[in-house]
Amino acid sequence: MANSKYGIVVLSNNFFAKKWPNWELDGLIQLENYKGSKIILPIWLNIDYVDVVKYSPLLADKVAIKSSLGIDYAVRKIIEIVKPEGTSIQYAKELLTSLGYEMPSVSDEWWLDVIDYDGSDSNIVDWAFCIGELPEKPQDRGKIIVKKAIQWIWQDTVHIKKLCQITPPDQLLFEISKINGLSDLLLKKLDSTIAYAPQLIINGFGGPFEAEIEARYKESLDIYAKRNLNQGKNPKKQVESCDECFALRDPNFGFYSPARVTCNFVQGELMGYSPKMYEHFDYLIWLISDSSYWLPEKIRRFMIQGFKDWNVWMWHSLDKEYIEEFGEDTKIGTLFSQVYDAVEKDGEFNLSSDSLHDLETRIKCSKWVLGLNNSVDVLMDRFLNENYIECFLDNMRQRRK
Repeated sequence: MANSKYGIVVLSNNFFAKKWPNWELDGLIQLENYKGSKIILPIWLNIDYVDVVKYSPLLADKVAIKSSLGIDYAVRKIIEIVKPEGTSIQYAKELLTSLGYEMPSVSDEWWLDVIDYDGSDSNIVDWAFCIGELPEKPQDRGKIIVKKAIQWIWQDTVHIKKLCQITPPDQLLFEISKINGLSDLLLKKLDSTIAYAPQLIINGFGGPFEAEIEARYKESLDIYAKRNLNQGKNPKKQVESCDECFALRDPNFGFYSPARVTCNFVQGELMGYSPKMYEHFDYLIWLISDSSYWLPEKIRRFMIQGFKDWNVWMWHSLDKEYIEEFGEDTKIGTLFSQVYDAVEKDGEFNLSSDSLHDLETRIKCSKWVLGLNNSVDVLMDRFLNENYIECFLDNMRQRRK
């Protein structure tokens, strides 16, 4: 009793007739006098003001709950006193704790970081999506803060484990399932979810999002079919048949070009979310490595062709993280220079030893940053056998003409 914040005292004729309840009441009165705050919460059970005055004038002066108004009323009035509506952060902390999270104190700066970031910046790779502005009521604010906190926790996981387009779907879905409340949040923000994880679009890879993805895909098919019909387009011709974001789900890739689908997979739609975590060349090497074999072969070959047509994979320098890992290399950019020199002079191209070294070094960087199991030699052979350099040269020469 000494550690209790409140004491609910049910005053009744039976109460008045017994000693132990009276002694306990005396203890609560002493505690209330000592702390100088309201502790006793009286409920009048089948008695009235006159009955209470006869027993204790002091108790009669206290605001009491009458049992005749019903149990629901009594519970609601008690909760209003013992658990008043607190601050939005306190409410958010309680909600997150109920979801199984161990949250920092409400005075911790972490909460300010969470509240300050609204997830609306689509130009940074952190699985961004706007939660919404904070409303006025503390409890409504608390619910928004909970969503922001879950997003913040998820973004930490994304960065630490480098979750992105090339993460196998089962691994990605497992990481999502480990964060309580995240699946529901990502389902409500499905546009950003499929932008950052386009692998979930592939038929059968969507997990808890599969049904909604399928519904939206079919809706997109209907919209494009009606639009193409209204525009007088021949349905037998290869015209775009769905939104670009659903191309990987469509058996005909929505009749989009390999380059466009590959571009969307790597860096998202124009003016949309930006899911690109690695350099273009890294994605290319991933596609020809064994690590991409979870992709259906038809889709993998389609995107391999996409990189040949897209023609953006060339490099002329190394990122800082690669230099820190492998050191400076004076031959980096040799392939870039040799290719452009051949285009400018419209001459033959023969891969030089320096360019071969440049290519080998860059593949070594991709193998390291992506954690690929294939050897550098195997990746070199696959790259050269796909004729990426020849495709690049042809594309540049055509553009120059």
